[in-house]
Amino acid sequence: MDLIGSSRLRSLERHLHYVQSGAVLIGLTDLSQRSEELAAAGFASGPEAGLRVLPASRGPVSRYNAEGRWEVHRDQPKEPYCVSFTWEWKLWDGTWRSETVYQERERYPRSWIPAPSIELEIRKGPNDSLVLVTDPLEYIDGNHAALLHRTNLLRELFGSAEVLTQELEQYLKVDVRRVNWELLPPGEMPWPRLQAHVKPLIDQMGKRKGPTAESRLKLLAEEGEAASAAVGLAGFRGYIAFDFGENRVFESLYYGNATYVFGSDWEELSQLSKAEIIRGDHAKARIIHQPGWGTEVRKWLK
Repeated sequence: MDLIGSSRLRSLERHLHYVQSGAVLIGLTDLSQRSEELAAAGFASGPEAGLRVLPASRGPVSRYNAEGRWEVHRDQPKEPYCVSFTWEWKLWDGTWRSETVYQERERYPRSWIPAPSIELEIRKGPNDSLVLVTDPLEYIDGNHAALLHRTNLLRELFGSAEVLTQELEQYLKVDVRRVNWELLPPGEMPWPRLQAHVKPLIDQMGKRKGPTAESRLKLLAEEGEAASAAVGLAGFRGYIAFDFGENRVFESLYYGNATYVFGSDWEELSQLSKAEIIRGDHAKARIIHQPGWGTEVRKWLK
């Protein structure tokens, strides 16, 4: 075991030089004084064996882990791209009108690097102690970058990280229960009721992007007649899930993402990782936020 407490690392070579082979886990073995840090990461109810969460964005490493990032190619010519925002104007009679405006601009080409979506899990260790870990990963050359990311993720969230080799991994198996979602009170979810729950998220998006995201949620709530809904927590913040009976719809507030339509039941879907949702392996449809979004979504709502 090696406690890593320096600044953000660029290499793990000197910390893992003693590991010959086998699985490596990055984590923390002493959680007794970390209740505030655990809550900030997404374990709001406190440490409990079997809880698993995609950690909330607390800095550049955890933000990339949950949301991904763009790699900008400044050595290439600029290219056109589309942005959307809400435009408002006042009429002669004093009333206000608004519409979603799509505008073409130019920027350097960029490649999307998907979020690693590394989750943290609390397990039982020796003597029933609670241990926070990432999933095991074989210590081979091809996994060094992934292990480095996990280490920097723990460093950013908790100030330190421990390397646990296969010899020290003696955890008891428990049923994993992800806590990435908060189910809203049961019952039909008309727009005024849902709006009260998502207003803090909308307000944080600003006056230009917030109304556009709000209009998408309003369409889903009013035309879909959802039986219930859930809001994402921690690294899932900004995601809203609707239960339409035959279909479950996952909507992202952020423009440039997409709407996902699933047919599985909520209990199964709530245990998917964010990476599994975004890949759409289990989805019936993936509807990108672009012109024509509303028309395509309505097909699934009906």
